[in-house]
Parts: sequence; C-alpha cells; structure tokens
Amino acid sequence: MTDASHMLSDFASFLISLFALWVARRPATQKMSFGYYRAEVMGAICSVLIIWVLTGVLVYLAIERMISMNFTIEADTMLITALAAKKEEGAARGRSCQRKKLPEEEAARGRSCQRNPSGAAAHRRLVLLCLDC
Repeated sequence: MTDASHMLSDFASFLISLFALWVARRPATQKMSFGYYRAEVMGAICSVLIIWVLTGVLVYLAIERMISMNFTIEADTMLITALAAKKEEGAARGRSCQRKKLPEEEAARGRSCQRNPSGAAAHRRLVLLCLDC
C-alpha cells in the first residue's frame, strides 16, 4: 500500500508541476502584470502538501496496525531482502576498493577496504534472528 500511494503521489506531483509550468507560460495581462509565475510556487506547495498528507496518513495507519497487532511478519521475505542488501553492500565496498588509489589517498583511508568483522557478526545475528522466527 505504501509503495502504491508513493507512486500515486509522485505521479500527481508530476502532473501538478506540468500544469503549473503550462499556466506560468501564459502572458501577462492587465490584472496580472507580472504574469502567472506564481503558479510554479503554488504547484510546488501543492506537491509538498501532498507528500506531507500522505506521510501523515501512512504513519497513522502504521501506528494503528501496531496497536491492534494486525500485521504479519514474513520472515522468508525479510531474510532474502536482508541477504541481498548485505551482498550488494559487499559488492559496493569491493568496487570502491578496486579503483586505483593515489598514495596519499591510500594512507588516508587506512584499512577501510578490509572486511569489517562487526558487519560479519551482525550478518550472523540477522540470519539467526530470522531463522528463529
């Protein structure tokens, strides 16, 4: 539900900005001597307002679900997502360490490209926690 509402708010914001740009291109009139450039500001305010209202509704629904204990935990999905994120983190660290470093840059980084033992321990705890579910 959150992803769908987020995509809907993005689409609505995009349409609002296109409409605001279209209105802002209108020429100045006797009554609106500076033109319709304020439409862009009003469109931006509407877009931000949509996001804040959506955030408030989603937070309210999340709190309501937590209070009523009306949710399910899908441990398999959580485990797969966590393992994929951990694998991507390791791949990203490997990519950043593979580029050629300047001597002063290498000295400044120190041992940051080596494996992080606390990260490995956290990974083991995550797997055990998910298996316990």
